[in-house]
Amino acid sequence: VQAEGTVDEARDRDRGFTVEVAIPWAELCELAKLSCPPRPGMQLRVNAFRLEREGRTRPIGLSLSPTRVPDFHAWDNAAMLVLQ
Repeated sequence: VQAEGTVDEARDRDRGFTVEVAIPWAELCELAKLSCPPRPGMQLRVNAFRLEREGRTRPIGLSLSPTRVPDFHAWDNAAMLVLQ
């Protein structure tokens, strides 16, 4: 993770952050119904979440793709990832 701002400092305005994700293909292929090894053009449903706790008050949930229901596992609403 690379933060573009000040971590844990609510008095300033952060510009954003960058996250790099490594997908554990061996584990996913073993536990999920995936065609392995992964190939270009393969499509997967994905989502990413974070909870923002400004001032330790009620958390604000943010996601890559809105779940539209109060369940982080609403895969029908998840974003589509197409492998290159």
